[in-house]
Amino acid sequence: MAGKGPPGDEFSMLVEDLHEWEARQQRAREAQPDEAADGPLRLVWTIAAWCAAATSLWLAVPQAGPGPAQIRKDLLHLLEQSRSAVERSRLRTGELPTRIPSPALASLVSYHPLGGGGGYELEARLGAQIIIWRSRQPDRFEERRL
Repeated sequence: MAGKGPPGDEFSMLVEDLHEWEARQQRAREAQPDEAADGPLRLVWTIAAWCAAATSLWLAVPQAGPGPAQIRKDLLHLLEQSRSAVERSRLRTGELPTRIPSPALASLVSYHPLGGGGGYELEARLGAQIIIWRSRQPDRFEERRL
């Protein structure tokens, strides 16, 4: 036992090492919450900055709807589909239907059977633009802007 300290000295050194190790662990744990809290905070600020940038860009760019030419094209397409549905119904039953057979088209296009002669009128409207088609004058569209 030469060169060794008093009996039980190794135990006290082990206890000191454990205390030092626990102190280091405690300091590391205390430092972590600050760093861990910064991560989500940075993420929140980054997301907020992106949202602000996207919102300002959305507000800066004027919102352009479809132009008059596109609206006219869409209305003419609706009138053609409605006319086709009415004519198919007329071919099946032999008379004009009381309403446009397609519920989707009926909600977008006004249909008016004209008295006597089996004629009818279709009216499509979007915003201030109106187009009217009459079966008695199939080559002519009446167009108005309110």
